[in-house]
Amino acid sequence: MSFLTVPNSPEGVHVVIESPQSVHVTWRSHPGLKGLVTRYMVKWLHVGNPADSNVDGHKILNAGNPYRRETQVGGLKPYNMYSFMVREEVGQENWGKFSTPVDIIMPEDGTVKDALYLI
Repeated sequence: MSFLTVPNSPEGVHVVIESPQSVHVTWRSHPGLKGLVTRYMVKWLHVGNPADSNVDGHKILNAGNPYRRETQVGGLKPYNMYSFMVREEVGQENWGKFSTPVDIIMPEDGTVKDALYLI
């Protein structure tokens, strides 16, 4: 049995705030893995108070649609900072490196225009 090495991480991770509790995450697959990626993992970490680490999480998405590199993440806390990363799986349980983190601060109220993006 031979394993294909996952050479790098996804590129162009972009996070758009949809509401004070949710974001939309998009990314591009590593070009050398076209058609080989089986799943993606989107991970988010609460930045700041360690007592709030219970809001950390991740989602695993099947790579069935070759054009869909996106997901929605909900249940976030308003006026808190999060770091989002994505990684790819080739085969089964053969995960690559996480992408460069994208940090955002969720808005305090319903005004998405006041959100701060930190890249």
